[in-house]
Amino acid sequence: MVILLHGCSGEKPGQRFWIERLSGWGYAVLRLDSFSARGVQTVCAPALQPLVTAVDRSGDVISAALWLRTQPQIDGARIGVLGDSPGGGTAVTVTRRQYEVLYPGLLKAAVAHYGPCRSPELHGTVPLLALAGDADTWGFPARTCMEFAAALRADQPITVKIYPGVVHSFEVPNPGQLTYSQGHPVQYNAAAAEDSYAQVKAFLACHLVATP
Repeated sequence: MVILLHGCSGEKPGQRFWIERLSGWGYAVLRLDSFSARGVQTVCAPALQPLVTAVDRSGDVISAALWLRTQPQIDGARIGVLGDSPGGGTAVTVTRRQYEVLYPGLLKAAVAHYGPCRSPELHGTVPLLALAGDADTWGFPARTCMEFAAALRADQPITVKIYPGVVHSFEVPNPGQLTYSQGHPVQYNAAAAEDSYAQVKAFLACHLVATP
């Protein structure tokens, strides 16, 4: 089971691709909308970001995971989370030790696509996969996630994959032209995207698939 987290502009076509991909790999997917119930459409502009924070959204993830555990068709022992951009930042935040203490074993894996990695001193032991381009200036996920990983202990599993010359939203399929959002370069990169899909598939299989 994978909880899917949207980016700063809410529900977008890129999420449809992830739903199809994850479903094709055999996972049930819960698309978690953290904006509509709060009356928010976007938090992309810096002034809007406090409207819905990563901590707010972590609460959403915890609530969703607890609800999923009550559903008979869901294996509540194997729940992961995957997010893009601020959704990726939320995937990092929800792995904090405070949530792990309150809800032990609730989450088994977290994937952050180009989300910033912050506050390593608060991190728990949920396995984390972070993927980012080193030319991504929106939150500088490559730099922050490498620094984050360097600050962790051996019992805090993390994999950071950095793609040289790649910018924001690299795994969302589009015609490939370079655009800018909030002053930051955004562009699909087919090679990085395909590698990231393989990284995510292997990571989820390692942590969410039952062994015979």
